[in-house]
Amino acid sequence: MRVLFTALAASLVLAGCSQVSQSRVNPLNWFGRQDSDVSSDRADQTINESRDDVLISQIISLDVAPHPGGVLITAKAIAATEGFYDTALILRGQEDRRLIYEFRAKAPPSVNPPVGTPVTRELITGRFISTQDLNNAEQITVIAQQNQRSVTRAEN
Repeated sequence: MRVLFTALAASLVLAGCSQVSQSRVNPLNWFGRQDSDVSSDRADQTINESRDDVLISQIISLDVAPHPGGVLITAKAIAATEGFYDTALILRGQEDRRLIYEFRAKAPPSVNPPVGTPVTRELITGRFISTQDLNNAEQITVIAQQNQRSVTRAEN
């Protein structure tokens, strides 16, 4: 009898938890609900859209790593000065089985930003490309002002 009462009481308490989690009594709800929203704005941006950013100065490395459903491009670059932010790989176009991206960033707000050392000017950005977007592309190229880097798909 005692076990039956304990089991019944526990099931009633657990059933009430779902109601408490949505109520104002729960202290976790006192500061508003926090929803995660994945924005796909950047994923759909192409060079034709207006962005108030500039091509970064020089790319120093490019890596393409396979991930489920596609690949992840990671590019490291050096800016002309310190202070660049909001980096992005923006699709410039596709030609001859080659995807072409530009490494872009927003310029620093100050008129004469410090130049600093190369380490302080390093920027890293990445972008996921789905298998569908890869299509039959054999090469991925990322362009900067002074250079470009390319990765070619290995033959099977």
